[in-house]
Amino acid sequence: MKKKLIYSIAALIVGILLLSQEPQINSKLATAACKQAGKMFGTRPLDPQQEEKIRAIAHKMNIQETIVIRKANASALQGLGYYNAFMYFPAFLKFIPTNAPAHLFVSEGFFEDLSQEEQLFLIGHELIHIKKRHTKYIHLAYWLLLCLFVLFWWRIQKRLKLFFRNFIHPKRFSFALRCIQAIVLYVCVAIPNLSYLAYRRHMERIADKQSIEILSSYDGALKLIDRWQNEYHLPENKRLFGLLADHPLHEERKNYCLALKKQFEGTA
Repeated sequence: MKKKLIYSIAALIVGILLLSQEPQINSKLATAACKQAGKMFGTRPLDPQQEEKIRAIAHKMNIQETIVIRKANASALQGLGYYNAFMYFPAFLKFIPTNAPAHLFVSEGFFEDLSQEEQLFLIGHELIHIKKRHTKYIHLAYWLLLCLFVLFWWRIQKRLKLFFRNFIHPKRFSFALRCIQAIVLYVCVAIPNLSYLAYRRHMERIADKQSIEILSSYDGALKLIDRWQNEYHLPENKRLFGLLADHPLHEERKNYCLALKKQFEGTA
């Protein structure tokens, strides 16, 4: 019964993904995904002069992708902060990719509190994410990987039982087996999460470096990284914390920004 249920769920997911690629269906899913993105992060347009400034940076970076620019709402500000910007690829049910254009959300104080150098670096950083489509398929990949590992865990239950029966006393076997199954399940769930975080750190490094290289925005990068460090009190260089973070640690980011600055000054 469990086996049929798992295979049915897998078939349903595959069926939804295949149907979502049909042009008319994808268009409807994209519309729904854009509405959902607006509810989550905001629908108000940005000031025309501010939007023009962002589009000028995109033109300078030779980014041709269609981008919808909006002002972040109060809900987004709680997680994003008063001065920040982030991009988002609208996805149906938050994980099925669509052909909807990328959205860039800008917080209330972005143009008020950040210097011109900081604005240039951060906008460039988010535009690189859009150009590389860094997050378009990340949630789909995460859920597929998670389902794969959970299915693997379910498939090895009998083997775990047979393997540990020879090592555990019969009176304690039932309890011990449940503990072992729980540990293995935790590992199977942890691997997709750690992989997701590792990829997030990787794409943040790429966005940092390419924003600096294309726009020569190293001063803005260094200022903004120090600002985040001082205001959020993040650990500078703790490997364990780094494994659980979705951005590179402060020390690493600062080091490669300084290296790019020296490289640029050396060739200037």
